[in-house]
Amino acid sequence: MLDQLNPIIQPEAVTMWPELLPGWMVVIALLMVGLTLVTFHVIGRHNKNQYRREGLAELEEVVQISSQHTLDDVMRIRIISRLLKRVALVAYPRQNVASLTGSEWSAFLDRTSGRKGFPESSSALMRAASYQSVDNLDEAIPSDGLDRLIEDARNWIGNHHA
Repeated sequence: MLDQLNPIIQPEAVTMWPELLPGWMVVIALLMVGLTLVTFHVIGRHNKNQYRREGLAELEEVVQISSQHTLDDVMRIRIISRLLKRVALVAYPRQNVASLTGSEWSAFLDRTSGRKGFPESSSALMRAASYQSVDNLDEAIPSDGLDRLIEDARNWIGNHHA
């Protein structure tokens, strides 16, 4: 009876390399290339906006120093105006920005500031601080003028079109 049994058929050995391996290797390679490109894009964008972060940090430093020390409002306005000019010199060609003063500087800030524009009240405050003496201007500054200028400067640094 045992003589009549057929021999056991052994299955073929399973290969270590599946047949779909070349396709998966292409998919993995494309994913790696895509991730590399996205990483470079994110790093490039981060580096491109470094000057904005530094400008905002310096503005916050001015606000902190202003609240802790006895800097008069005119000096704060002048410091903020200089900070805006330095940020603009990083973001735009020097020949387009360096010579701007007064109403031309105000128009530049308004033109480059994005959706809302740079408010005329803040521009007028900076123009007045640039050309008037401290004694004449201290009385002319509105009570919320400096706070509005700080907020407008923060918005311009963070949102201007470069």
